[in-house]
Amino acid sequence: MTEPEPKTDELMSLAERALDAAMQAGAEWCDVSAGHSHDVAVEVENGSIKSVDALSNHAFTVRALVSGAQGVSSATGFEVQDLLSGATDAVAMARAAQPDPDFRALPGPSHADIVEGLYDERIVGMTPADAVNIAVRNIANAKSVDPKVIISGGVSLDCSGRRNRHCGS
Repeated sequence: MTEPEPKTDELMSLAERALDAAMQAGAEWCDVSAGHSHDVAVEVENGSIKSVDALSNHAFTVRALVSGAQGVSSATGFEVQDLLSGATDAVAMARAAQPDPDFRALPGPSHADIVEGLYDERIVGMTPADAVNIAVRNIANAKSVDPKVIISGGVSLDCSGRRNRHCGS
């Protein structure tokens, strides 16, 4: 989980570029979400490590509306050309979709309070090997209580961040 993550200002800059591209392509309303995640999962079955999975993902989603019709484009990675293509694709899909005569507007941006205790610095730097070590210690602790215990479960680590931008006419 130590792969460098895009900085907040980099994510916002990318989201704003995609937003501008969608609006220039004819979107009346648009929002862009760009984020990253790093996940590790260790599966324990019958007291042994069954599997270890690790995934790092960078992705964006562009939602564009034209006459209330919606088009959505998502892709992984943060290549600028992919973001710009995704923005224009979302507008093209919105134009091809059935207009919604009841659509009025997307809600505007709002402030979200920071909830203390949801972010743990120790998890950000953990590797798949760290997650395996946690699982191995848990197995050993359970077996120290009862050597015949049947142990199934797992350890999961998830670190993610997302930034959003919104624009409308």
